[in-house]
Amino acid sequence: MAMTDRDLWDKYVTQLTNYVTGGQFDKENQVICFASNTLMVDLANKDSKVSNYNIYNIGNLILKCSPAYTPHSDLIGAYSSFLNYIDLGGEYNPNLDSQINIAAGKLTEASQNFQKQCSQTIQDWKNMKEAMPNLDWPTYIQQFGSIYTEAKAYMDSCQTEYNNLVRKKSGSDYQALLNAQSRVGFTGGARDIINKNPYNMWARVGTEAPLGCVTTLPGQTLAEPDSSYVDILVPGYNLNAFSTAYMEWQAKSSRGIVDVGPLEISGSSETLNYSEFGWNTSVNGSYFGKFFSIFGSLEASGKEIKSDWQPTNFSLKIYYTGLQTFKIEPLLWFQQSFIENYKDKLFKNAPNFFGKDGSLSLLPYEIIVGFEPRIELTLNNSDYKELKSAFNASASLSIGPFRIGKANVSTYGSKEDVKFYDESNTLTVGPIKSQLPLLLGVICSKL
Repeated sequence: MAMTDRDLWDKYVTQLTNYVTGGQFDKENQVICFASNTLMVDLANKDSKVSNYNIYNIGNLILKCSPAYTPHSDLIGAYSSFLNYIDLGGEYNPNLDSQINIAAGKLTEASQNFQKQCSQTIQDWKNMKEAMPNLDWPTYIQQFGSIYTEAKAYMDSCQTEYNNLVRKKSGSDYQALLNAQSRVGFTGGARDIINKNPYNMWARVGTEAPLGCVTTLPGQTLAEPDSSYVDILVPGYNLNAFSTAYMEWQAKSSRGIVDVGPLEISGSSETLNYSEFGWNTSVNGSYFGKFFSIFGSLEASGKEIKSDWQPTNFSLKIYYTGLQTFKIEPLLWFQQSFIENYKDKLFKNAPNFFGKDGSLSLLPYEIIVGFEPRIELTLNNSDYKELKSAFNASASLSIGPFRIGKANVSTYGSKEDVKFYDESNTLTVGPIKSQLPLLLGVICSKL
C-alpha cells in the first residue's frame, strides 16, 4: 500500500519523539509540538543579548495542544492575569465581591492597553533611533513617552485599587499573592522595561548589517556597518546546558563528525497514534501538509509533487551533528505553586485559563534542537525520477521539516547542496556547515 503524506509525517514525528525521549514520553502530563518547516534559531550568538531574545520568544510562547508549533498565548501575560483572578476566600461580602470583580476587569483592560502602548512606544523609539542613534530608552520615555507614561500610571492605579479591595477580603493571606504579582509587575518585576532586576534580562533585537557593505576606499580601514540593533528588557528565561552542548557540536562539526542517528523512515518503521503525543482529539486529521513539496523562488506555500509514495525501497535517514532536548524555564517571576494551589479557586468571572483552549493550558518545558542534519533519501526508480525532475524545475524542495534551496522563508542549504545518485536512486543533503541550530519541536507540560 502506498504511503501518504500523513503516513510520512506520522513516521517522522514518531522517530523523533522516540529518539529524544528514549521512548518514555509522558502523554498524560505532556504535549509535544513540532516545527513543520526549517526553523533556525540563534541560541548561541556571541552576543548573549541576541540569544536571550530568541530564548524569550520560545519560552514565553504557549502553544496550542496540536502537532504543529502554533502560537496560542504568552506565558507571562496569561500567568499575570491568572494571579489577578485568584479567590483567596475570606468572609462572604456581596458588595465587596462585586467591587473586586469590577476592579479585576478594569485592571485587565488597563494592562492590555498598557502593553499595546508599550509595543507602539518601543517601535516609535526604534524608528527615532535611526536618526538619533544615541537616544536611549529612558531618555526617549522622558521626552516623548507621555502616552506610555499615562497608560502605565492608570494601570498602576487600577492595580492599587484591586489590591486594596482583595486585601480587605482576604487579610494577611493576600501578602504572598501580592508578592507574586510584584514579580511579574511593570515596576521592579519581569515586565519592567526600564530597570534591570532579578526577574528580567537584557535582549537585543533588530538586524545586523553584513561586514563589507559600507564602501571603503583603498588604504582605509574596513568600516563597521550600521546595524539596527536596540537593547530592551524582557521577562527572564533560562536555557539549561545548551551552551556546553553547542560548543561540543561545533567541535564535532570541525572534525566532520555526523554521528547522531539515524532517524529512519521506511515502509515498515513504527507509527504512533496521535493520542500518544498528548494532543487533543480534535487534531486528528489535521497535520503539516505535504511531506514533499516544491516551491517557486517567491512562493511561501509549496506545490504537490505527488499524493503517495511507494514503500518499496523507500528509506529516509536523517543524521545530525547534534540532537538533544534542553530544559527551558522562566526565572524567579514564575511560581507554579500558585497554579497548583489556586487553579480551582478563581473568581466566577475568570477567563478560561486551563483545559483544551485555556491560555495557561501548556507550559514550555523542553525544546528539541538539532544541528547540521544530513539527509539520505532513497526511492524506487519511478518516484526518484519524478522527485528529481520536480526539484530541477523548482527553486526549493521541502522534505519533511527541511526546506532546501531559495525561498522567501527560512531554508536549510541551497540547491547545490542536494546531490543525486542515479545508480542508487538516492539523493543526499548536507551536512551543511552552520552557526544556527534548528528548532525541531517543543515539549510542554500540561497545567
